[in-house]
Amino acid sequence: MRGRLLLSRRSPVVAMVILLASTVTACGVPGIPSNTNITPTGQTAKVQRSTIQTTVGASGVVQPLQEVTLNFPSGEIIKTINVTVGQRVKAGDVLGTVDVADLQLALQQQQSNVASAQAKYDSVAAGALPKDIAVAQANVDAARAKYQATATINPKDITVARANLDQAIASYNGVVAGTVTPQDIANAEANVRSAQAKLDALNAGPLKADVISAQSKLQQAQQNFDKVKADSANTKQQAEIKWQQSADATKSAQRAFDIANATYQQAKATNIDPSASGGGTTAGKGTPAAAVPTITPLKLATFKQAADSAYLTEQQAEKTQEANRLAYENAKQDEINNVATAQQQVNDAQSAVSKLVAGPTNEDVTQAQAAVDQAKASLDKLKNGPTPSDVAKAQASIDSARATLNDLLAGPKQTDLQQAQAGVDSAQATLNDLQAGAKPTDLETALAALDQAKAQRDVAQLKVDQGTVTAPFAGILTQVNGVPGQPSSASTSGASATTTTAPNFDLVDDSELHIDVNVSESDAANVKVGQSATITLDSVPGQALQGSVQRVNPVATTTSNVTAFPVRIVLAPTTATVRPGANATVQIVTARVANVLTVPSRAVQTINGQPAVTVLFNGATFLVPVRTGLTDGRNTEITSGLNEGDTVVLPTAGATGGGAPGGGGPGGGPVVVRGG
Repeated sequence: MRGRLLLSRRSPVVAMVILLASTVTACGVPGIPSNTNITPTGQTAKVQRSTIQTTVGASGVVQPLQEVTLNFPSGEIIKTINVTVGQRVKAGDVLGTVDVADLQLALQQQQSNVASAQAKYDSVAAGALPKDIAVAQANVDAARAKYQATATINPKDITVARANLDQAIASYNGVVAGTVTPQDIANAEANVRSAQAKLDALNAGPLKADVISAQSKLQQAQQNFDKVKADSANTKQQAEIKWQQSADATKSAQRAFDIANATYQQAKATNIDPSASGGGTTAGKGTPAAAVPTITPLKLATFKQAADSAYLTEQQAEKTQEANRLAYENAKQDEINNVATAQQQVNDAQSAVSKLVAGPTNEDVTQAQAAVDQAKASLDKLKNGPTPSDVAKAQASIDSARATLNDLLAGPKQTDLQQAQAGVDSAQATLNDLQAGAKPTDLETALAALDQAKAQRDVAQLKVDQGTVTAPFAGILTQVNGVPGQPSSASTSGASATTTTAPNFDLVDDSELHIDVNVSESDAANVKVGQSATITLDSVPGQALQGSVQRVNPVATTTSNVTAFPVRIVLAPTTATVRPGANATVQIVTARVANVLTVPSRAVQTINGQPAVTVLFNGATFLVPVRTGLTDGRNTEITSGLNEGDTVVLPTAGATGGGAPGGGGPGGGPVVVRGG
């Protein structure tokens, strides 16, 4: 016991081996030989403290934190380009501009359209005007009055019907009685003489005085035609001039409204006084913006009042223009009608002259003769009394008057009442619609029109905004394309595109660089966020850069039947020149231990599942069980069983019971202790 204690003072390893040897011997395994001065034939190594780490290798390309391509609106004239390739810019720096004069006009027009659509929507939402409701109510009252008139028989109508019947009866009695006075005979005879005189005049031919009179009327008709034609043309021309003037006034009023409304809408939307000096910002890098004048509520109300006044002026101008247009159309029609009437008078006068000069036609003589015959027949009828036809006509008058009276006495007809009631219902429905306010469908239509106008305004505003290209973040410009004074052309892509145009600007944010790599399934399990990595670049030879794992994609990707997990490594700040696009090789440190006891991995053997190391002490070798930790393949961590400075034997190639690199604690199997 005393010898063992002394030995343990020299070497704790030997003491532990002797203790284990006695234990093994008790189990029936041969113990330590008595001769301990045997020198091993293999190589040896010292147990020492060092650092061990495991890594996963991969390769990739250096990429920036973010990258964006920026373009002017296609087809617009480039005004300025303020940067060059390789220049660094700050967020908000103006890279270039285009001429937005036409885009500003389009925006003002769209703003005006929004105002008009808003006004129409407000009008629909407000419902019918009081005057419209009053008219509808008057129509209802009129329809009801008509219904009442149809449903009620007026005693005066019956009185009139009775009087008509009495008159028809009296006329019938007169026809039947044949009452003819001497005056009736005298009048009929006078008609015969007049008709005969006209016939005789036709047969005798025209008088010279009649021809002269007709020619004078023709001359007067021609003079009247010339005057009417000239006066009508002048009236039409004056009406057309007045119409054109009112059209010009309408355009001026519309422009005035557009400007006033755009000013009001801009002031309302931006809360900036557009009429004040010094408003807005100053274009260009590094130039401070002037103070922005904030609009006052009073000034905003003034702008609104100006817009409302301009709107009313525009409406009045449109009404005046429409009235003048109608006046012009009426003047044109009056010219046609007046000239046609005057021409007809000339034609009639010319016809009368021609007829007098040519003398009566056979038709004229025939008509005059017929008039004589008719006058004689009327005279004979008076002398001979009424005919059966006259009596029948008189009786028919009585029947008609009696039927009218009977209808009144019988009361209103059902069809007339139904028709009158339908008129009341229609007028009442119109009134109800107006009183009920705006219909949902009308509101939806007006709202859709308003939304469309707003969308078009927003598109116009976006085009104006895109006319000034600014840097969305700080970075370096890798592309600058375009020539001031030339139209811009945005990049094209897609299946239908046959050519590709370079972007106007390409901006790279290289404030943080990263490398995306693919790690195999077997290695990905050991890769964690935050692990360090060593990075080597072809463009920076001989210098190792540092980085760390920023993320490990939780979902694997498969390419060509190879499954891997995407991993992103972020480069640590460095003074080396690292550019995006550079090829990189990455070694990710998956595990690391420092200042631990280590031995060459081939010194570790596995005996019946138990790691062990052959230790050389005083010329003899002892197989010592150990506990192992991390290994990088060449060296293995020893967590227990050995001390710093101990000498271990490295088995030669082909030796049995060779080492098994890798982790693991003490095994449960027996330990063999051999002599040298």
